[in-house]
Amino acid sequence: MENVLEWFEFTENPAVNRVIGITLTVIVILIMTFVAARIIKFVIHKKVKRSEGDMTALIFIGKFLVGLAYFVGLMTAIHQIPPLQGMTTSLLAGSGVMALIIGFASQQTVANMISGFMISVLKPFKLGDKISFVGDDVKGIVEDITLRHTVIRTRENKRIIVPNQNMNTAIIVNADCGSAPVCLTMELGVDNDADILVATEIVTKLARAHPSFYTGDVDEIIPGAEPVAVDLIGVDGGKSTLQISVWVNGSDATYGTRCDLLMEIKGAFGEEGIGIK
Repeated sequence: MENVLEWFEFTENPAVNRVIGITLTVIVILIMTFVAARIIKFVIHKKVKRSEGDMTALIFIGKFLVGLAYFVGLMTAIHQIPPLQGMTTSLLAGSGVMALIIGFASQQTVANMISGFMISVLKPFKLGDKISFVGDDVKGIVEDITLRHTVIRTRENKRIIVPNQNMNTAIIVNADCGSAPVCLTMELGVDNDADILVATEIVTKLARAHPSFYTGDVDEIIPGAEPVAVDLIGVDGGKSTLQISVWVNGSDATYGTRCDLLMEIKGAFGEEGIGIK
């Protein structure tokens, strides 16, 4: 440090030269830190753009390296300031108490970072997956996984921020994990005097004709499953409740298929005199 400060001889006053030297040294360190962080971001961004696979882990590691670069750079800059060097020494002298305080204050941050790392490596979900929480109404697409939290984009284009520790312990339904075909289930109420067999034939015909209908063998996915199933699950008052199950090509098709089938079923039921409740 002393050798570096000898380079700065702007005035005849050593104290002033020392202040100027320390200031310029700190500025240079911060600039180098910023440049290093930008280089890491650039390299990671290029790698992500050129790859067609899942880059969740690489993106998370890139963010970790950027954070580490800023931390090391900031600590190095602070170490150049003599008064702060003394404060650091004092803090280290009382490291027992300070370690306890810092450890307690940062345990959530560390837990979130570790959870984010576990998510990126084990991949219970990845960027772009559609997920929902069991027992909660939160659902959407995983948009980002940072060092602290996971960002979920809802259908309304809102962002839900969930700490990584919560994501790591929550029970999550991942619609994009495993086999592509998914079973779309919806309930529909009809008049009690409606002909259930006719209703079943209508629903089956419309479902099989839909562009998103899965034409593969669903028995290979779930033994005993039917591509289209209509079950009477309840009779309450003046309404009979039908549960309609239709296999579609993927989770992306569920919402559109549901809307299309409901509109088509409503029209077809109306022509057959089947009332919907």
